[in-house]
Amino acid sequence: MRRPETYVGHPLEELDTPALVLDLPAFERNVAALAAFFAGRPAALRPHSKTHKCPQIALRQLAAGAIGITCAKLSEAEVMATAGVVPLPRDGRLVPPIADVRLPDGDRNCHWMPSSDALSALTSTISDSI
Repeated sequence: MRRPETYVGHPLEELDTPALVLDLPAFERNVAALAAFFAGRPAALRPHSKTHKCPQIALRQLAAGAIGITCAKLSEAEVMATAGVVPLPRDGRLVPPIADVRLPDGDRNCHWMPSSDALSALTSTISDSI
């Protein structure tokens, strides 16, 4: 298998698939536009890794101002953490004991953030028990 950088400038038909192909100027404009939208707002940007599954893109998002990259699956979190993508918010569907064993440095760079579904279930459980 050829190294990805050797494909630059070659026809798309020569690519091994699956392959992430993007228009770099458009990508950089979009990352900058999203960062500008959140600048000075009370909300912060935590893009989800499922939109690209690419640590290099996540690192660019962080460099542009995102405060973390969210992962729903442990396998996504492993790839991101191994590539040095931190801080790495994890949504509430990952199982903490398994994640602590499989993620580099345990929980040091990954923070649990329950999903809205998990919060709804917890709220319902608490309400039912009162």
